[in-house]
Amino acid sequence: MRRRIFLGTGAAMLAGAAAAQHHGHHGANIPADQMSALRGANPQSLTAEQLAQRVLTSPAPAGVPGRWVSRAPLPLPRSEMAWGTAWAGKLHVIGGYAQGQVDKPYHHVYDPAADRWQEAAPLPRGANHVGVVADAGRIYALGG
Repeated sequence: MRRRIFLGTGAAMLAGAAAAQHHGHHGANIPADQMSALRGANPQSLTAEQLAQRVLTSPAPAGVPGRWVSRAPLPLPRSEMAWGTAWAGKLHVIGGYAQGQVDKPYHHVYDPAADRWQEAAPLPRGANHVGVVADAGRIYALGG
């Protein structure tokens, strides 16, 4: 735990020093709209290639603002797990810490249509902070 406090303090000190430096490259030549306040004092011109890669709108549907809904709780309390891997309409939560910060091979699947969790094939060994991706009918847990 002391290591995390030390690293967090060091990161905050470095971030403060970095934020005090001039960062002209953070500006972009964005037309006057809602984003113009983020442009900064020194906007730079974007190349045609950079302009082609910009995304100014989101295809995500707008939900009802200010509304939270309770759903079935995760079967086992834990932290530092990989979650958010959606596959076949279900959410996979993989690995993580249990009590005493012990890596666990957990794999739980949430079905939003049924509002329930079920256990699935565990990892070969416990892991935390894993990256997870679904591809071609398989889920891969990387790193940790």
